[in-house]
Amino acid sequence: MFDEILSAEQMRRADRYSAEVCAIAGTELMERAGRAVYKAAVERFPYIAGRRVEVFCGGGNNGGDGFVIARCLKRAGADARVILCADRERLRGDALYMFEKMGDVPVVTLEEYDVAGPAYFAVDALLGTGARGELRPAIKRALECIARLRAPVVAVDLPSGFDADTGAPLGDIGELVKCAVTVTFCREKYAHRLYPCREYCGEIILSDIGIPDKAAAQACPQGRLVSDKDAEFSALFASLTPKDNSHKGSMGKVMIVGGAHGMTGAPVMAGRAAMRSGAGLCTVAVPRSIYTVAACKLTEAMALPVDDNGVGAMSRSAIPAVLQQAQKCGAVAVGCGLSVCADTGEIVSALLENVKKPLIIDADGINIVSRSIEWIKGKGNVILTPHSAEMGRLCGLSPAEVEADRIGTATRFARENGVTVVLKGPGTITALPDGRFFVNTTGNAGMATGGSGDVLCGVITALAAYGLENWQSAAAGVYFHGLAGDIAAQRRGLRGLTAGDIIDSLPEAFKKYEER
Repeated sequence: MFDEILSAEQMRRADRYSAEVCAIAGTELMERAGRAVYKAAVERFPYIAGRRVEVFCGGGNNGGDGFVIARCLKRAGADARVILCADRERLRGDALYMFEKMGDVPVVTLEEYDVAGPAYFAVDALLGTGARGELRPAIKRALECIARLRAPVVAVDLPSGFDADTGAPLGDIGELVKCAVTVTFCREKYAHRLYPCREYCGEIILSDIGIPDKAAAQACPQGRLVSDKDAEFSALFASLTPKDNSHKGSMGKVMIVGGAHGMTGAPVMAGRAAMRSGAGLCTVAVPRSIYTVAACKLTEAMALPVDDNGVGAMSRSAIPAVLQQAQKCGAVAVGCGLSVCADTGEIVSALLENVKKPLIIDADGINIVSRSIEWIKGKGNVILTPHSAEMGRLCGLSPAEVEADRIGTATRFARENGVTVVLKGPGTITALPDGRFFVNTTGNAGMATGGSGDVLCGVITALAAYGLENWQSAAAGVYFHGLAGDIAAQRRGLRGLTAGDIIDSLPEAFKKYEER
């Protein structure tokens, strides 16, 4: 099964299909959801008999799940009670049915509630994935009460106070509650993988409550997690193992175009990463003024000196030599340490016009393209690898605006311009021209270090040269880059991790799938 992720609207469509087409009663799904959360909670917080558990419930279906949880806890001997954060008279439908079914579970209103005394754990069943706009004052007060309990929190579907599609807080929500566990249903939602919401989810548990796969499929999900749990990605990763009759020509020929005075390391790291990712041959084209330094740093890859413009950057007169070498390669990357000037702008333009094979544009290449977006319109062979500031330059947005809607920003740009976009950061987004996107599941905070992006550029370029489709080389490249970072972090910790550590760990990352 594919690791699909759903938007709030797609989840609503899946629920509706389950009820109207599959004839699964809403109360049945609510019962299963509540029991799933109860089971997950008591597995992590056992010995509940006589222990105080506070279940904060809103007035919608999320609250209905909470009523089921409270009933299960009470029957198991817990000192459980519901803190109702909505008008009892306004409960309707399935939520009302579950409220009335609670029996002897104590219920107090938010106005009556006293936080005094410790709780074993609390349940956040306030809001579901459909919450939008500013939070009601009652919900803000409820979150403040949960925070003041200083107890572990179990969230139903999503921590309350976050947008299910962007992971952003719903306005000024006051006290944010970090959950120990979040139990969600059917499929993960976008926000489970997007910061800041991801930071507040704690452990994410995906529970099967009987919503049929066809219900999720008819919602037309566009997003998937890049994970070895996904059947297609697992097969793709394994397919990268070299065949017995492989030779350097069949493993892919890569060209890296970049470098300038003071930025020799960027193209060198991209070239080294490409070789560590299995490229059979790699040529790193750099200005003649930094050639000696680059050549000394490159052992397996070849350094190609091209014309310098006299101030340490590549000259436009280097275009014929660059294009001649590019035609020999299966994939080309441009931008790592390139610098931004009239000469380098013409080089990027020439590559876009003449290279029909995969062209990966990174760093200063993106900064150049951001001034002339028409250069990339409809260029299906182009993969852009921006971080949030570079993405902002491409879109005319601030980095904060990009971060507030990472999936939306990346997918809109990819669709409108007909290119593949790799929006770097925690949970890197790979967006395709057809509207599909992938969210990465590997990587760690130690990778927030200079040169990490250059390494990623090299990995993606190597996989593209090997013959993968653009979406495959981008999504798989991001995955293995993150996996190498995870391996490096296990050895060295997060604080002192460098881009070189990631490069050195790439062979071990790929080896995990060779052993399969």
